[in-house]
Amino acid sequence: MPIRPSLRWLEEPAPGSGIRHYCPDGRWDFRSYPELALRARRAAGGLVRAGVRRDDRVMVVSGATTPDFVAAFYGVLWAGATVSVLAPPLSLQGPGHAGQVLAAVSALEPTAVVAGRNLREHVVQLLGDMLTVPVLCPGELTGDGDAVTARPSAELALIQFTSGTSNRPKGVRIPFDALEANTAAIRDWLQVGPADEWATWLPMHHDMGLVGCLISPVTAGNGLWLTEPAQFVRDPLPYLRCFGAASATITAMPGFGLDRIIRKVPREALGGLDFSGWRAIVVGAERIDPQLLRRFEELLAPYGLDPAALTPAYGLAEATLAVTGVPVRRRWVDAQMPGPAGAGAEPRGVLGCGLPVGDFAVRVVDDVGTPLPEGVPGEVEVSGSSLADGYLDGPVGAAQLREDAMLTGDAGFLLDGELYVLGRLGDSVKVRGRSVFAEDVESVLREAGGAPHRLAVVLGERAGAPVAVVVLEEPDQRWVDRAVSLLRGACAGAAVAVLAAPAGTIPQTTSGKSRRRELWHAFMSGELGAWRARGTSATNGSLGFKLMGDRIHNAAI
Repeated sequence: MPIRPSLRWLEEPAPGSGIRHYCPDGRWDFRSYPELALRARRAAGGLVRAGVRRDDRVMVVSGATTPDFVAAFYGVLWAGATVSVLAPPLSLQGPGHAGQVLAAVSALEPTAVVAGRNLREHVVQLLGDMLTVPVLCPGELTGDGDAVTARPSAELALIQFTSGTSNRPKGVRIPFDALEANTAAIRDWLQVGPADEWATWLPMHHDMGLVGCLISPVTAGNGLWLTEPAQFVRDPLPYLRCFGAASATITAMPGFGLDRIIRKVPREALGGLDFSGWRAIVVGAERIDPQLLRRFEELLAPYGLDPAALTPAYGLAEATLAVTGVPVRRRWVDAQMPGPAGAGAEPRGVLGCGLPVGDFAVRVVDDVGTPLPEGVPGEVEVSGSSLADGYLDGPVGAAQLREDAMLTGDAGFLLDGELYVLGRLGDSVKVRGRSVFAEDVESVLREAGGAPHRLAVVLGERAGAPVAVVVLEEPDQRWVDRAVSLLRGACAGAAVAVLAAPAGTIPQTTSGKSRRRELWHAFMSGELGAWRARGTSATNGSLGFKLMGDRIHNAAI
């Protein structure tokens, strides 16, 4: 029986390479690929003994990306089952997240759940009566049990749950062929060689972390340096030293990661580091402000970073991961947003997300699916062999995912074949004939000093009139006044409001993006405060929200 290319390393692991995990005491715990392969094959044996059959679904609850996690993840695939990685309950804050996890488990219908010892109790409590299958610990699976031979692979490699920024998370069905096509495209795009090593802090329940920064390097036998998300948020320097003092050459992260490094790493800590060997920094997962890349360059260029190492990209779970990417060793570019600026609107730079990778084709289409000329904004449509074959809760044609292409719900335009992404169509509103995107308004606020993950912009219409709302968590009063002025300028012609709110108010996806639609529905239902007429402010004592704008009219809202 031939072994899938993505699993071949489990039978023929690279002897001189492996994974290093950052420990709280500052050490790096190294595990070779031969050791990890043996543990994965033993984990497969434990799953088989627990009753897991070919094509069954196994849920792995992602805590730390330990050797046990790597072994359990690949053990599921070696046992011929399909794996789905979910975020741990402890990382899910906000009342909506528990319901989303329960919905995901209900849709998945797993045969078994794998969770670390410190997570097992939380999983059992969260799932309650829904839990009718065993909850296994990776350490029990990867002990001294028998290492089984590979079973025939399942039809599906992964079930990935979307982040759910605009809708509830959906389980995306990723066949092995799609997974292997995408990881091969990523390695080809980044010109990955045997000497390359990767480093990441991303969580493995997110496709950028799992597909981009675990499966891609492990399949190629590249070395991998792992730090945990919480560690990176506290102190990004150990991660940064993987490139400046060790041998890592490739990474990927959302713009939040770049911003965190800029804010948390003092220049004096960079002395003696050399980033000249850092070949590729894939930046994606959210719309990126060109100014953010320029600030990152300014910080690290004096220490050898080549600006061409920054490689913006575009992707989505329904495409396994990567769709477009800026070629390595080519300087990224930005363009002015096309279309009429409108009163009060300033032209803003839009970052190019590169050319299609692998066999992907990208078109920009209008409302009826007609391709638009270059430079004209519309909806991004993608097609290629890395596309998923559907969702758990619907057939191939569910939502906008079809057999041969997908309408992404993202707005963008093409220039010289390169994709420029403007934002989510569901997170925009027409104001005086122009489209305003929430990402643009947030960029204005961040440039003026707003904390990136303590503000969220939501846009919509009421009675046919455009409305723009900003939620700020625990802001300084002076910053609130500034935000009101900025919002009026960015959304001239719309009714505007700024809300001061307690910390933790803004609901987020497991990848750290704001759930804008959830905020919008809360705003429209009155849950975000007690609204009063123009020229007043109102406080809701039970929720602690305060309306700060003065452009809200009862008739419009």
